[in-house]
Amino acid sequence: MCDDATAALSLRNWISQAIDAVDVSDLANDSHFSVLYGENPRAWPESVRKTLALQSDSFILPALKIAHSLAAQLSDAEVALLLREHSDDTLPYYLPDTKYDWTSRVIVRPSGFSNPADGDDSFASNPLASSLENHEIVDPSDMHELVQSVVHEWTSESKAEQEIGMRKGDEAREEENDCSLAELLPPVKVNEKNSSVLSEQQRIYLLGLVFYEIFSGGERPIETRSNLVDHNPVRIDFEKGLVVSNESSDDPNENLSDTQPRRKMGRTNANNSSGMSNHQTLSVEQLRLQGVPSSVCCLIENMLECSLGDLRSTESYEHMIDVKTDLLLLIEKPNKFLRCNMPSNGSLDLSNVVYGQDKALSSLKDSYQRSLSGSCNFPMITGPSGTGKTLLANRFGEYVSSFGGVFVSGKFDQHHQATPFMAITHAFNEYCSFLVADTDSNDAISVVSSLREALGGDASYLTRVIPNLSLFLDDIGECNEHIECVNTEKRLQYLLCRFVETVSISSKTPVTLFLDDLQWADPASIALIRLLLLSKPTRFFILGSYRDFEISQDDDNWKTIGNLSDFGVNTQIIKMTLMDKDCLNDAVSDLLCLSPRLTRPLSDIVHHKTKGNPLFFTRLMARMVTDGLLQFRLSCRRWVWDEENIQSRKIPDDVAEFFTNAIGMLSPDALNALCTLSCFGASVEISVIKILEDGLGIQLQESFDVAVSEGFLDKTNHNYSFSHDRIQEAAYIHVQIQTSDNKSDDALFFTAVDQINRAGTSFVVTSEQGSLMAQMNLQAGMKAIDMSDFLSALNFFEFGMKFLWQNHWDEEYDLSLSLYNNAAKCSLALGDGEKLETFSAQVVSNARSFEDKLHVYYLSISSLCHASLLEEAFSKGVQVLSILGEELSLTLSYEEKIGLVKETASLLSSLSDDELLNYRIMSDPTKIMAMKFLWRLEMSLLLGKPSFMPLITVKMIQMSLTHGMSAMSAIGFVYFGNIVASKVNITDGYRLVKLSRHLVQYLGCKEVAGEVIAMSTQTIGYVEPIQSTLELNLQGHTAALQSGDITSACLNLIIYCNQLFWSGASLKFTTEKYKEVTRFIKKHNNTALALVAGTRMMDKLCETNENIRNADSDGPAEDVLRIKNPFAANMLHFNNTFIAFIYRDFDSTVTSMEKYFDGKLEMWTLLNFTAGKCFIIGLASFWIYRRTKDRKWYERGSQSIEAMRKWAESSKWNFLQKFLLLEAEDHFCNQRYEKAKKLYDNAILRSRQHKFINDEAIACELTAYFLLELGETDSSLEYIIQAHKNYHTWGATGKASVIFKYFQSISVQGDTTEVSKISKPRLTFDITKLISREQSQT
Repeated sequence: MCDDATAALSLRNWISQAIDAVDVSDLANDSHFSVLYGENPRAWPESVRKTLALQSDSFILPALKIAHSLAAQLSDAEVALLLREHSDDTLPYYLPDTKYDWTSRVIVRPSGFSNPADGDDSFASNPLASSLENHEIVDPSDMHELVQSVVHEWTSESKAEQEIGMRKGDEAREEENDCSLAELLPPVKVNEKNSSVLSEQQRIYLLGLVFYEIFSGGERPIETRSNLVDHNPVRIDFEKGLVVSNESSDDPNENLSDTQPRRKMGRTNANNSSGMSNHQTLSVEQLRLQGVPSSVCCLIENMLECSLGDLRSTESYEHMIDVKTDLLLLIEKPNKFLRCNMPSNGSLDLSNVVYGQDKALSSLKDSYQRSLSGSCNFPMITGPSGTGKTLLANRFGEYVSSFGGVFVSGKFDQHHQATPFMAITHAFNEYCSFLVADTDSNDAISVVSSLREALGGDASYLTRVIPNLSLFLDDIGECNEHIECVNTEKRLQYLLCRFVETVSISSKTPVTLFLDDLQWADPASIALIRLLLLSKPTRFFILGSYRDFEISQDDDNWKTIGNLSDFGVNTQIIKMTLMDKDCLNDAVSDLLCLSPRLTRPLSDIVHHKTKGNPLFFTRLMARMVTDGLLQFRLSCRRWVWDEENIQSRKIPDDVAEFFTNAIGMLSPDALNALCTLSCFGASVEISVIKILEDGLGIQLQESFDVAVSEGFLDKTNHNYSFSHDRIQEAAYIHVQIQTSDNKSDDALFFTAVDQINRAGTSFVVTSEQGSLMAQMNLQAGMKAIDMSDFLSALNFFEFGMKFLWQNHWDEEYDLSLSLYNNAAKCSLALGDGEKLETFSAQVVSNARSFEDKLHVYYLSISSLCHASLLEEAFSKGVQVLSILGEELSLTLSYEEKIGLVKETASLLSSLSDDELLNYRIMSDPTKIMAMKFLWRLEMSLLLGKPSFMPLITVKMIQMSLTHGMSAMSAIGFVYFGNIVASKVNITDGYRLVKLSRHLVQYLGCKEVAGEVIAMSTQTIGYVEPIQSTLELNLQGHTAALQSGDITSACLNLIIYCNQLFWSGASLKFTTEKYKEVTRFIKKHNNTALALVAGTRMMDKLCETNENIRNADSDGPAEDVLRIKNPFAANMLHFNNTFIAFIYRDFDSTVTSMEKYFDGKLEMWTLLNFTAGKCFIIGLASFWIYRRTKDRKWYERGSQSIEAMRKWAESSKWNFLQKFLLLEAEDHFCNQRYEKAKKLYDNAILRSRQHKFINDEAIACELTAYFLLELGETDSSLEYIIQAHKNYHTWGATGKASVIFKYFQSISVQGDTTEVSKISKPRLTFDITKLISREQSQT
């Protein structure tokens, strides 16, 4: 715009240059002037080119910045004046007066031009202002010459300062010169001596004159008069400013006189939409004719209205800062406030109204980025209904998508709570659609391939709830509809977790799952969400929302979400609140494209009626447009409203009542269709609507489309959905849905049954109707069981019972039996023993045969086992088996049981694996049921009465060989294999446990796979390297979860951790895994296994604080264990023995050992930790013997040697080093020192070769004590140092911290009561330095 980048211009020169600089060629192509004046814009009349220039952004935007800089200058001066009045009245301030034409006193400089006015007192330090201030102005004509001379002087002096800035690149200079700043020079400094100053309204008016001249291209406004001649006219003298007189005067020197107070005009009415008063003022009509944006015209008009004093309209400006604020809106948001586009059909665009959500959105973005970095976060958006929770989530979804992520969502429905996992599976179905649409990308190909591999045949269960999964997983087969409770509990939850895990691992694209309305989530979904978060998937972000006032924090299901932070999940609550007045006014301002100053009166009324509820606000605004209370006027190109009518209009104060009234205004057909849709929940598939249309014989879609046009519904290609759940709630009425014959549609069937149940039993008038309703609930419950949603299933069964007639056991026996049997089954799955007992009692009392009672007997025994009431479980099981004709000989002696085991083992050895695998299948229902009871007793016997295990196990083998193989036969073979390995021959037992795993595959009995794998690794670990069994147990855990067998899933994890410990894996890693297992077991309420599992032994090894280490650990009381779980009690005594022995606490070792042998059980199965127990018991026995010379301890040590000898022969890798160390201790006791020395060294070598760091540490320590007894102090010190290193490497930091101190103490006192005949010199060394040295090295 300026040839010289450092030049300062007068405002009129800048206007002229700015207009000339606009290239009107592009504008000419879109105008009609080319038709009138030809194709060459340069040949057009100057007035035409000027009009086009004034309409262009190239002129308007810089002009707005010029105007804003002037308004900002005066606004700051107003503040200085206010401060002067309230603080220091001697403080000078600078404001212009009216002696001169303001436009002539404005200079414009480029934004890059250094501002000499920087400082606290900008006008005082401004050289141009100072120059003007020092001149005596007599004639106004002198003003122009003085300004020009000072501008020239200022520009010349400042050019030198701009040399550095001018060296910047052309691009930077262009950017700087695009924006110029203006400054209004005051001719006087006002102080106490000169207090004559304009009012703020007069200054706004005079600045309005300047703005008019800027945007008109240098023209002056035209004075207009109204017919109201009874008021004093306003005369304008552009050289002097504003003059008010009783009559027209042309005297240019007439001074400004005071105006009398006038009545302030009311709000613009319908006949005066422009906001102008009917009094004499200046017109901006010429600006409108020149094409200046309407918003700029209104701004200048409101400024010029300030000349009317109290007669001005209520839209005229009150303060200069308001002018500054409005100009900034025009500059920063030109598309909204500068160019007011006419709305389509005269309606408001409410689709993207945002209500002050920036802070909340920023929190979500931060949480998302942290999750991508490995943190597990679960933000939840909460707040009352209608506060924009879903809108915020969708805005966040746009952010996720903009960075290449995938955003999928699901919404829980208050009327679909009986449908398990509805929202989650809907979102996953959406994700599968994304994969199908993106099949060409490498990422989608990788995910599809991984899903196919991970889910395998189990995908058939998922396709029932995720139909789109079948689009890329072919040949998935059919799912089994008839699976026992133990096979279906948690199955679908596990598969959905597996789905997420596979996606998170195989996809490089982050996935965000948004779950809306969690307050209506079914318990199965809450449990699944918790499992997903606890698994901490990578690149998988979960976001939720809920109404905080509709969730009880005492709810058991919700508590599982609340305690996620205890497991390392960072839960975050993002609170959405109602809008305050300022926030709502900003929303109205954005919506109407008007300044907040203008919309304040309207927004105050709206806030009063809506209380700031965002949903209510948007709907009320739309309603006002519909009712004509809010209109867009073409004449002034802006929204106008009638405040009085809006204020007086009766509008419901409650959003629910508002929607109810609004829906009531629909046509009868649309109203009925909307109410029908509300019974189906938040949305319904178009395919379901077609079924309803066919069944009811009515047209629904046309009525739905009417509701869509009214904004009550949203429509996609596949469904109709309520635009907000508040609308659904308002529309919801009870509609009795007729039973449809199409029960293959689960969603429709669940909804229909749920609606019937909501109606209750009052409408059932005959037993036939009651039976029909009960039958439907039975079918719905069975479908829910197939989806592993036992809570919803139990709810259906209980409703079915309510519909049964009083004598239902006589008239509807089969239906009654099915309802109560399945209700008992669900009660067991949910761990509700009280309900299980209630339903079982009904079956036992009313069943017509013993066979009909078997199911609840089986469930009852299972419940007793889970509760660790093993004695009672065994007693009831034996009774049932006796009635079934399967007697057990419980009085056999140990020798007789050994003979029975050997006889059965001999019989099996005569049959090849192929013969057994191809054996006939068991078909007798009674025998199959008997096998199930025997199966259920196996685990209870292992933990409570192990001496009876061979009787139960041999019975299962005998029944399998006599009546054929069943799924439970694999259980019999794996337990019998363990018994054979323990009591007969490891090789034969190894063959049988491997055979049991093959039986699982041959018979296809996945429901027992987890338990078979768990028990098979017990014997496999005595043949194959123990490290190789770790992966097997993880596979067993997965197999158990896939079949829903939580007990076996827990058992596999316990065995996995035990194997980790005895294999010498890092104690830190092992402890963490053990803690995860303990949480998993407690989470699933398996009392029996919870008593067995624990981390006490490992915690003691790692604890370096002696006081904490010696304190009693929290754990089950010994007497409770002895009564409820003798197996767990015996394990507790061994753990105490282990810790006492490792820390060389002799007295505690003896005490724990005595308790261990007093409670030792008659074990028949070979367990994975049996060898470890035998090893430690043997070493401790030899130590006690050397001190006490009590022969029984030597005999116990010798028994350990013989057992270890047999195991070392079957697996040298696992047990040879243990056997060698036991042998060395034996020779030590018998003073065969040379042989002992060789065996100690050999044990250390074998431990190192086989990578058992734990065994090596123990061997080195015991060798040191042995050498110390021999008096070989230097050698003993080397071994104790090596032991310290090994313990530290293993992770036994607690043991490592005390080993030197104990070694030093026994060097003086000895480790036995009888000192060896070999002389033993005192060992002296600095223990502190030794510990410090070793710790620094490790």
